[in-house]
Amino acid sequence: MKDILHPLCLAIAGTGFLLLLRDLRKDRRNPALVALAFTYGFSALSYVTSITWVWVRIDGFFGITNVAVPIAQSCVVLVLALQASVLAHWSRPVEAARRRTRHLLIAAGVVIAAMAVLFALLTPTAQRPTDFSLYYAHDPFFQAYLLLYMVAYTIAEVYLALSCWKYARATSNRSISTGLRLVAIGATITLGYSGIRIAGVFGGMLGFSVKGLDPYAWLCGDSGATLTQIGYCLPTLALRPAP
Repeated sequence: MKDILHPLCLAIAGTGFLLLLRDLRKDRRNPALVALAFTYGFSALSYVTSITWVWVRIDGFFGITNVAVPIAQSCVVLVLALQASVLAHWSRPVEAARRRTRHLLIAAGVVIAAMAVLFALLTPTAQRPTDFSLYYAHDPFFQAYLLLYMVAYTIAEVYLALSCWKYARATSNRSISTGLRLVAIGATITLGYSGIRIAGVFGGMLGFSVKGLDPYAWLCGDSGATLTQIGYCLPTLALRPAP
């Protein structure tokens, strides 16, 4: 399932990144546009890193088994922080938005550093590009790693969903309102991914399996993330500087 969905999501994220790079040539000092471009860029990187044949080559290049996991998931953490930063720049005064962005990136850095420490303690010996989360579900260090990642992921997606729905109701611009509602719906769908992954952690602790739900986890994660990317496009087009 992952290797079917990820290339499709990569195409959308990569296209969005290239289009935003074109816009940045005309408006390089727009912080919201910069943050959104990096959002699409890191999203594309997370997808490409998780594709099986790329995963295997990354592991071989670094000589560390499954190192593609923290690389891809660190990109996702950065995407979540940058998505919230875009909202801050759209809804707050410049200085307040900059402060919020600094705090978000610091928080993302702390989460990524803690994930790196826990992954180093895991010392995985088997390369598992298709079922990593399920295979290591019984390892206590992986349980701590995945819980940290999923809690941060869930908090960020809930914040994104609630904030976008709130701002969608406040704006009179139909394109912006529709786009923000799509982001909110997409963020809500991704909670299916985090819910299944968190259930997998507790399954490893309590002796039950959620293996049968794994395809649905990828479906929720990738479809929800794609909806958020499409949703961000509409406000960006509405706010695009005149040529």
